[in-house]
Amino acid sequence: MLLEELRRQIVAAGEALYKSGFVRDMQGNISVYDEKTGLIAITPSQVPYSMHNASNMCVVDRDGNVLEGGRPTSEIALHTRIYKNIPDVHSVIHTHPINVCAFSVSHEPIPQVLADITLGFHGEVPVAGYADPGTQAVAEKALEVMTNGTNRCVLAHHGLIVADTALEKCLKSTFAIDDEAKILLLARAAGMNIKCL
Repeated sequence: MLLEELRRQIVAAGEALYKSGFVRDMQGNISVYDEKTGLIAITPSQVPYSMHNASNMCVVDRDGNVLEGGRPTSEIALHTRIYKNIPDVHSVIHTHPINVCAFSVSHEPIPQVLADITLGFHGEVPVAGYADPGTQAVAEKALEVMTNGTNRCVLAHHGLIVADTALEKCLKSTFAIDDEAKILLLARAAGMNIKCL
């Protein structure tokens, strides 16, 4: 089995995201790039998280050609384009956290307001313009903002994409960004005057 350990890491990360409510059923997707082989382990399409295991994860090359497993996630272009265009990225997580999605529908970036909770990301999280899910256009919109020195963005009317050097870092940032979004929403609902860092 190609990239067996990376497949297992993806399954564990998916379980953590599912338990936290950041993905439901077959939403979201996760990938890890193996620099030694130039291959990518990635979540499959239309397989519920409760049924994920190492054997049903997919392995593709950097062009998205399947080497093992079934059909990869419909957002395969988003992952492969990030690996090709952003240096030193070895993992990508795309999720639909509720608090982040509140910002996505208003096309509003998420500013940084807390120093302690935002370990793993610094500065605001920008918004990428809308494109239909599962298209090359989504990758292009994301890259427009992610190649400007940031490794994450809110996808308008869609969700969150985070890229980093390791899967653990992607998970940490994903949780931190949604915490930040929740705190901002709570403070706004209370009518507080928010000061950004």
